[in-house]
Amino acid sequence: MKILKDNKGMTLIEVLVSIAMFAIVAIPLLGIFSQSVITSADSKIKTKEATIAQTIAENIKAGIIKNNSDLDQIANDFKKEGFKIHVEQKASIGNLSQYQIKVGKIGSNTPMYTLYILAPTTNITSYGT
Repeated sequence: MKILKDNKGMTLIEVLVSIAMFAIVAIPLLGIFSQSVITSADSKIKTKEATIAQTIAENIKAGIIKNNSDLDQIANDFKKEGFKIHVEQKASIGNLSQYQIKVGKIGSNTPMYTLYILAPTTNITSYGT
């Protein structure tokens, strides 16, 4: 019987040990990757909520939104995308009013984005979807 003296190959045990070591290192990395995907999705939702709130605020300041029906026309597009919108006129001082604009994604675990603005007084008292 001839005994091989060169070590050109790997034994089955060596292959299994290397796979186990790779798995021990890879599993925590996969956990970090999945958490980053979730964080990225939440960030996209927050950015969209802020954009919607800013759009509504700018339309109130520009005088495009004067009452709840005007607001409903603009909010309809965002409702179709799955966002809920709440606008409330908090206080009035002369011709200016403070508005609270809240925007949230339906089914999201993140709190609603809230924006306060000072703008010309309108007929909006409370609007919510």
